[in-house]
Amino acid sequence: VVGRKLIYCSRTHSQIKQVVRELRKTTYHPKIMVLGSREQLCVNQNVQSQPSYTQKTLCRSLGTTCPYYIDRQGFGSHFYGKSLPHNGLMDIEDLYAYGMKYNKCPYYLSREEAIMIECQLVLMPYNYLMDPFIRQTLPFDLTECTVIIDEAHNIDSFCLDSMSIDITSKLLNSMQKEIRDLLTRDVGKTEGALASNKEEGQAENAKKIEQQLVLALSLVQLIESKLIELLRDKVKLLSLIDR
Repeated sequence: VVGRKLIYCSRTHSQIKQVVRELRKTTYHPKIMVLGSREQLCVNQNVQSQPSYTQKTLCRSLGTTCPYYIDRQGFGSHFYGKSLPHNGLMDIEDLYAYGMKYNKCPYYLSREEAIMIECQLVLMPYNYLMDPFIRQTLPFDLTECTVIIDEAHNIDSFCLDSMSIDITSKLLNSMQKEIRDLLTRDVGKTEGALASNKEEGQAENAKKIEQQLVLALSLVQLIESKLIELLRDKVKLLSLIDR
């Protein structure tokens, strides 16, 4: 999206909420938008009722068949012209409540091109800027924006934490269970419905998701087997040292 914007990044959404609260006390009322995840902004109760690890995949599976996604079309061009709560200075909870009230998808609404063209101030967590995969999905060109990072001294530790992971057998078992759930229960039912309806492009999308899940399961199983091998080698080595 073309146009210069002010991008304000903070560590958590609770800190962003504080910024919005303080902004309401001033005479400065820019056109703002808060970016959040599907888990935070989804108003589809069928998706919300699922475990958090399935919500993103289900949202993508539904695509344009989600009633809230369809209902948003053509809405963005006059979004800021409507009577918005708090004079348009909404935090993520306000945006969610707005979506519930008007049956609009807050997640896709916050990324609507027409809204982003008008938007002057975007508030989002650190990871939207630091994570290259999330950054490339942002609905605006960062080279045209001025970026403010709140408590920038936390960036080093944030990056270390976000790029580090402790892999345990419990974690791997949990990952396998979640992937199998996606394949056999939650996403499987949704994909089957899409395929049976023969919606254009949806059957293909369902098949791709299924293939990706099978690959993910195979990868997790491979990692687990390699870790078991490494553990066995370590035990052998320790036994030799003890001798």
